[in-house]
Amino acid sequence: MNILLPLIFILIGAKIGGFVAEKLKQPAVLGELLTGVVIGPVLGIISTDELISAMGKLGIVILMFLAGMHIDLERFKKLLESGSVVALCGVAVPFTLGVLLGLYMGWDFYQSLFLGGILTPTSVSITTRTLAEMKKLRTKAGVIILDAAVVDDILGILILTVLLATVKPGFNFFNFIIVFLEIVAFFFIVIKFGKKLVPNFLKFGRYLDFRVKEGLFSLVLALIFFFSLVANSIGLSLITGAFLLGLITPRNRLGRVEHELYALGYGFLIPIFFVYAGTLIDISVILPFLPLILLILFVAFLSKIAGCFVGSLPYTRSIKESLIIGIGMVPRLEVAIVIAEIGRNSGFISGTNFSIITTVLALTVFITPLFLKALMRWKIRS
Repeated sequence: MNILLPLIFILIGAKIGGFVAEKLKQPAVLGELLTGVVIGPVLGIISTDELISAMGKLGIVILMFLAGMHIDLERFKKLLESGSVVALCGVAVPFTLGVLLGLYMGWDFYQSLFLGGILTPTSVSITTRTLAEMKKLRTKAGVIILDAAVVDDILGILILTVLLATVKPGFNFFNFIIVFLEIVAFFFIVIKFGKKLVPNFLKFGRYLDFRVKEGLFSLVLALIFFFSLVANSIGLSLITGAFLLGLITPRNRLGRVEHELYALGYGFLIPIFFVYAGTLIDISVILPFLPLILLILFVAFLSKIAGCFVGSLPYTRSIKESLIIGIGMVPRLEVAIVIAEIGRNSGFISGTNFSIITTVLALTVFITPLFLKALMRWKIRS
């Protein structure tokens, strides 16, 4: 019964925190993260717990399945020119500078690789909202940001997959080639054959629905866990399998089950993950490490802006439009926190560094809209 009291605080606190964050025009997930800080390190209401941690892991598995399901593979193929160039540049530069910064700060090579990985994925929810409020979402910059975000999500998962498979002592280039080929083969097999098999499973699930209560829902959950387990069994992350299953799952075959997955995910398991991540932030390290936080924040901004600016300039032919795209791709949150938490669980990121990194991620979300609105007004005036 001891688990019930923490869950009450987590669920109510997550929704109140999310409500307050959205009232302040910030992502709800930021409110959930700060709720974890308040009810964990500040008030000491809840502490780390293995069962809550396990429930949080189920939450990120559901989250990444839903994220993959919202990516249209056919549209993704059409974006492989403008979107992929911007995303590739916006991933390569932050990853490289993140690794170099980690080494400069005295972090070991594996910690530095994770820092580079954390700085790569973009969370454009806040950018999308800001552009929509200014009625600029359908501009060239807005369209390129949304297109690049699709490719960026997939690259972020791929980088995490490669990181987890390679950051091992004694790892060499030959092993890297083997692991890379395994990853490519896994992606290919899932996308090529899964696209044909998954609809048949869903058809069987709908058949079960007529005979067993919530038969399709149970089957979809089992598929998510199965794909996650297969990915994990070959040395990849659990979320890689869930994300790939989401990519190949036809939404029109799910019906009400999609809503039920959202209810289970966003109403229960996903908030647990982000609140739990907040409880792991040690606020006592923020002030002593403020110069380090500001340095990482500067690199986080500079690397995304530079990479996406260079990648988008051939398509926009406008310095201002390309700057808007660069700043619009700066926020990092959901996927970056997932990578940071996996790095912490794997022993590559210490508790102190986790606190530093999550503080930086939160600041990118707070600061980006201010720069974006100022730049949009400057563009309009000129």
